Amino acid sequence: DEEMKAFFQSIEINAVDAWTLFDSLDVNGDHTISLEEFSERCIQLHGPARSVDLYALKKELRMLEENTSSMNQQLTEVLHQYLGGLTRKRPEKDAANLLPDKDDSGIFPT
Repeated sequence: DEEMKAFFQSIEINAVDAWTLFDSLDVNGDHTISLEEFSERCIQLHGPARSVDLYALKKELRMLEENTSSMNQQLTEVLHQYLGGLTRKRPEKDAANLLPDKDDSGIFPT
């Protein structure tokens, strides 16, 4: 919308910043901003970040990093187990031996 572009340009906010602002105001993630969401979030976002806000954000980020690291470790273990199981179950064969055996009619069994 050209009017919105002009508005954001007049207040020196680019498209990425505008989307970040919209996303910050959209509390429930439904891609609409109710009057209640708008007023609540504007009050919360007003003014500079306080030390307690930054501390809470830092703590939450640390928890996310730990969870991500733990999930990565678990996924790596599962993949190693799965891939290890594949190599143990299948003896070394050449490509022709990997196909199932044919019956007398020349058709692969199902």
